[in-house]
Amino acid sequence: MERRGFHPVLRRRAVLALATWAIAFSLLAIANAIPLPPTAVLEADDTSPAIGEPVHFDASRSIGHDEGNGVIVAYRFGFGDGSGTDWQASPFAEHAYDEAGSYFASLEVRDRRDLVGRATLEIRVWAVPPPTGPEPDLAPVAASPSPPRPEEDDIVTVAVTIANQGGSAAQSASVDVVDVRPSGSEILVDSLPLDGPLAPGSTRVLTSTRFLAVGVGNHTLRIRIHDVSPKETRTEDNELEVPMEVRARTAGGGDTGARGIVVDPVVLGLIGAAIVALVGALAVLARPAEERPLVPPPPEPPDRRPPPIWPP
Repeated sequence: MERRGFHPVLRRRAVLALATWAIAFSLLAIANAIPLPPTAVLEADDTSPAIGEPVHFDASRSIGHDEGNGVIVAYRFGFGDGSGTDWQASPFAEHAYDEAGSYFASLEVRDRRDLVGRATLEIRVWAVPPPTGPEPDLAPVAASPSPPRPEEDDIVTVAVTIANQGGSAAQSASVDVVDVRPSGSEILVDSLPLDGPLAPGSTRVLTSTRFLAVGVGNHTLRIRIHDVSPKETRTEDNELEVPMEVRARTAGGGDTGARGIVVDPVVLGLIGAAIVALVGALAVLARPAEERPLVPPPPEPPDRRPPPIWPP
């Protein structure tokens, strides 16, 4: 059976289409292969400090793009009140605020490619109020889960800030941390003892033991103070509730910062598509063009003019 080639016009169109697809897939692969900047994560041990209380900022959970040129090499903190740090190798910083108000602390992380990732965190600073009475008056003024928005089965801790708003020192107390899950069940995470006397107008940060984030949805962290000694008479401010969202675990979840260079499957797919289109174009070019047999030209019409008159 005789194998026929492509019609020249169809051949040109097929080659042009396949070459266009090869170029398009190549450009998409290049765009997707451009390295990403690092992911900045800013946390603090106390997001509701009193004036003059040191706040410890932590950027150690920031994630580099890979362990090569994408590794994080420098951190820079801004505290939202006009002060901050220079670029530094340490992911930790400490700062105390002089005035009450709401501040937005910022973080910049830089990798070896000089790509920069950014994050912010709101810090609400409050002024120490006058004593509410002669007895101790302990109140939970803030509670911060870490990580702030955990995925299911993540390990979580809760930093609780306790303030003594009374007129005398509290010698001891217990602070319960309860996880109220979306199902309505209440799980006692920890019962924290007050580690030493807490003077009037002072605050202290207590950190719970680690626990698993169980149950996707909106949780409530309930902080409850009890068994204060000397006994307090004002107890209406002894509870605090803080929302915590637990997200569904993403596919392949976990710490991606410790992996090597990650090859994006989308990039591999685009590269494969570009190669297939290019091979198709070359295959079309390799096939011979259709050769049509030569057709003789049509005969000339007979000359029907009358013969000339001769002699004229």
